[in-house]
Amino acid sequence: MEHVKRTLANLSEEVAALQACLLSAGLLCDTQLQVHLHQQRFRAACLSSKWIPDAATDLHRVVQVSGIADSTIGFLGHHSARNLVVASRQLCTHMHEQTSHVYVFGGGHAPGHAAHTVERWTPGTGKWEVQPLRMPVGAWDLVTAIFGGRVYLCGVGLDDRGGQVMCFDPHVQSRYPWRLLPQNIPTPRIRTAAAALSGKLYVCGGIMPGSFEALSCVECFDPQHGGTWETLAPMKKHRVNGACAPLAGQLLVCGGSQGGHNWMHTIHRSTELYKPEIGEWAEAPDMNSNRMWHCAASVASGVYVCGGIGPTTFPYGLRSAEVKWAESKSWCKISETISPRIRASSVVLGGRVYIFGGVQVHTDSTVKPLPCLSSVERYSPDFHKWEQVSRMPDVRSGHATAVAAMTTTIL
Repeated sequence: MEHVKRTLANLSEEVAALQACLLSAGLLCDTQLQVHLHQQRFRAACLSSKWIPDAATDLHRVVQVSGIADSTIGFLGHHSARNLVVASRQLCTHMHEQTSHVYVFGGGHAPGHAAHTVERWTPGTGKWEVQPLRMPVGAWDLVTAIFGGRVYLCGVGLDDRGGQVMCFDPHVQSRYPWRLLPQNIPTPRIRTAAAALSGKLYVCGGIMPGSFEALSCVECFDPQHGGTWETLAPMKKHRVNGACAPLAGQLLVCGGSQGGHNWMHTIHRSTELYKPEIGEWAEAPDMNSNRMWHCAASVASGVYVCGGIGPTTFPYGLRSAEVKWAESKSWCKISETISPRIRASSVVLGGRVYIFGGVQVHTDSTVKPLPCLSSVERYSPDFHKWEQVSRMPDVRSGHATAVAAMTTTIL
């Protein structure tokens, strides 16, 4: 061992002397040498971790690779490495906001009002635009998912039965971007929870029109195979006005009410996970608060839940919000929203959570009808706070939102 140490020390001394000679002779640039060494070490770390960077790679993802992360932390120190990751996340956030549109579909200014209108927001500029081409039918109680750049919406249309499916292509300019699909949901219902997972739209629970009893049924829409519907295993609990979002390759359903003639007494705090690989539901950790009419939004490894109403808060809404991380066994409370709201919609853009519209459950229960909102709130995990951003042109509740990249295809 001592011999190896002496040999390495001699080699280091010789390399340093050679480098000094080349530098003094003007044959070597120290900056270029360091760049080549960095590139060589980067390639070695990628090979050892079997990770290949692509065009979508950003600095935040790069430093998460184990070999690169170890080298970066060792070189910078823990404090500077944390600052680097935060700076990278901020750059990613602004890049996503500068290159995306948020579309807001349907809903209305009162429960049961079905709007045809579509509004588009550009987060990078804060500008809202009312889209000239309306939805083919007015719709409310909407759920939505994006596959292949197209937006699929399912909700209550003119027949008031629930389950009408529409497709919107935001990248089309030379023809009408909407299509009404013939494949309505097999179990017509309203006040469902829905989310996209692995290229499919999952619709969970709800109630039959005219009924008071919540459902446990789950159906899945596959737009890539002829727009077919499939009936899946039912949830463990009956839920109406719940929320769901993808979590680490599974589907998390949370809250909602058991239904009945007094919904407020049967609001859940329970959650459950659907595992597509085995087609079964499993119980998951309870939320900190009982909620229904809340919204849920998914980030890379967690689900945020915001607002809604609870059995002990009625007739007042909830401002509380919480997050469930995939690796955690419990929910973690986060900062409260600015306004209590129900029947809102939410999206995640650049790692930040946005909440759009909804109904503000007024602190004065005698105020009727309850006011719909046009306000938009944004939560930044890095700063642990909510802030108001540009308002929508119109008030909305029971609407849907979707994020689309700023690309245009002329068909």
